[in-house]
Amino acid sequence: MTIIETAEERRKRRASEAMAAAAASVGMLSLEAWLLMLLAGGLHSTFAIIPAFGFGPAVLVVLAVLLSAHMTDKFRPAQ
Repeated sequence: MTIIETAEERRKRRASEAMAAAAASVGMLSLEAWLLMLLAGGLHSTFAIIPAFGFGPAVLVVLAVLLSAHMTDKFRPAQ
């Protein structure tokens, strides 16, 4: 016996999957920014030439890296 999924059930399932993916993305972004902030702080304590920065700039740096990786992958010619 096959279970036929209605359009409303499919919409609800996709919405919940999208919310879970968004929550995971935000969680990973904050974790990556926190690790970058810790790494920069450790390097700053060793080498004074490297600036120390807080969580906000770390989030912006991680977002810039992720955006540039997405754009280079998006516009790469198909092989």
